[in-house]
Amino acid sequence: MRKNKREIPDLFTQKNERPIGSSMFAFGCGGTLVSYIPKKNKNVLLFSTMHKGDDINGVTGKPEIIHRNNETKGGVDVVDKLCAQYNVARGTRRWPMVIFYSMVNVAVINSFIIYNSKNLNSTSPRREFLIKLSSSLLYLHQKNRAMITNLPKTIKQRLREIYTCGTSPSQEALGAYVHLAVYEKSHSAFNN
Repeated sequence: MRKNKREIPDLFTQKNERPIGSSMFAFGCGGTLVSYIPKKNKNVLLFSTMHKGDDINGVTGKPEIIHRNNETKGGVDVVDKLCAQYNVARGTRRWPMVIFYSMVNVAVINSFIIYNSKNLNSTSPRREFLIKLSSSLLYLHQKNRAMITNLPKTIKQRLREIYTCGTSPSQEALGAYVHLAVYEKSHSAFNN
């Protein structure tokens, strides 16, 4: 938590006047604010909605909020590392797109975890999984796109090679007769 927030009392941001290992707690707004001094000239501020008390670990003397944060922050670092390794985000000024890209990044990581838990003997690296995932997500769209009649032949042929579509658009068109109405423009209004 940033220490320059005006809602934080001045006592919580002081670091020189307090002894090393001291903790201060504040309760309210549905959570607990803790200020902990781990070493000289260092102040750690955390706000937790999970913890309701001022519990301090008897062995280390640190607040339980700090312990919980230290236990779980490794997961956040791993997710950030995995997102940076294969990132779908593109440069944009639209904040909804930024949120969408980050949701897709987390969804891909979650799907990889689920895939590995279901396939215990699978040793495929994450890159291969991402290639399979992207092609399986595109398959139905590209297969339908290959059936479009007014698509250039080279594109249709390439899509059929990639996705090995068994039927051609002309074979599917035989199954359902589509009547195209031809309207002739009446020029009678212009003849007067």
